[in-house]
Amino acid sequence: MSSTPRPLHPESLTWTALLGRWVDYARASLAIPSDAAGASWQASVPAVINLQAVTFALSEVSELAADERAFALDKAAVLIRDGATDLARIWGDAPPPSLVEVIDDAQTALRCARHAGAVELIWHGDDVLVMPDVDPGQPAGTLAVMQPGTLVMSREPVAWWSGRADAPLEVPGCVTVPCDEPRQVYRRFDETGRIVGDVVAPIGAVPPDGLPLLVPLFADGTRIGHFTLEAADWEARQRAAMAGERVSVEEIR
Repeated sequence: MSSTPRPLHPESLTWTALLGRWVDYARASLAIPSDAAGASWQASVPAVINLQAVTFALSEVSELAADERAFALDKAAVLIRDGATDLARIWGDAPPPSLVEVIDDAQTALRCARHAGAVELIWHGDDVLVMPDVDPGQPAGTLAVMQPGTLVMSREPVAWWSGRADAPLEVPGCVTVPCDEPRQVYRRFDETGRIVGDVVAPIGAVPPDGLPLLVPLFADGTRIGHFTLEAADWEARQRAAMAGERVSVEEIR
């Protein structure tokens, strides 16, 4: 395997340059398994090189200027989609596990890059919090917030954001905590409509069954959602559906 590429000068750091140097690195370090002869493996090489290069380059995307970073993330998503499509075309429904891992690594790197510097706002009280009415301000960065009137269990995130220089909101009793990947809270119901528990899971995980409680409001500075329920009515509906004062919380990591 070749040594890590020399750092680029900050003044010349663009997505094209960043990706280019990692393409060279991936090409030099790509090792085809000794038992992997055949046309399918040979045809996979360009896609694998591109996917590896994107994975490496995304680890440094935070060094780019803000406008270049947005372009880089969009371009990376396209390259990952194209690479995965090419491998699916070559291998059909059963690609080798090593190629599935290459795709998964690239998708994970993109998800982490999109949420670099993410912060969660977590309820740290012992009682159940009734989510207050909050003003998220003007669209900036990416932001998800619980609907006002939501009944919040202890240690659940009531909001998360990334790509912002300031905290968009404050809730008494909640603390801000940096996170590698923001989480969603899913409220589970039984067949009678009773609330039976909450599940807190990373947003990149396979969503468990349940109603997602954090509403995406902004994405990359654009408003994409709104609160849709009247707070008092939403609170009353939840209380009527709970067997007790609170429900259990399961965390998936």
